[in-house]
Amino acid sequence: MKMENETNQAEQPVSQVVDRLNKPVGVLESQKLEAKEIQCQGVKVVEKFKKEDPTTKVGDIVVLVCKHPDKDEPMEMSKVQHIVGTSVKEVGLWYNEDKEGNIQKGSALADLLKHNKVPNLNALIGKEFETVVNNAGFLVIKAY
Repeated sequence: MKMENETNQAEQPVSQVVDRLNKPVGVLESQKLEAKEIQCQGVKVVEKFKKEDPTTKVGDIVVLVCKHPDKDEPMEMSKVQHIVGTSVKEVGLWYNEDKEGNIQKGSALADLLKHNKVPNLNALIGKEFETVVNNAGFLVIKAY
C-alpha cells in the first residue's frame, strides 16, 4: 500500500500531494442518503479476497451499480436484506452455483432475483429496487 508521500510524481502533481498532507479534518458530516428507490444501471461479479491475506480468494460477490435520486454519481451495492427462516437478515450478494452451474437456490442472490421476478443477473439492469437503512446507517437493497 502506498503512503500519500510515496506517490509517484507522474501520478499526482507535487503541489497536490503537499496540499493534501496539510489539510485539516473537516466539520461537515458525510451525506446520509434516505431510503428511496434506486435504479440498477449495471451488474458485475467481483472477486473478494481476505483483508489480512490479499492473495487468498474467499469468493465472488455480485455488485449492482445503481443510481440514487439524491446522488449524482452511481453507487455500488452488494448487500441485501432478505428473509431467512422467520427473520430478516442482511447479507452480501455472494455468487455461488449449484451442481448444475446455476445460481444457488435459497441464496440471497437467488432471493433478489426471485423478488424482482427476473431470470438472471442481466435482467436486473433497468430494474428499480426499494432500499432500507441498516443499523449502521447505510443503504441496503430490500429483497422481501
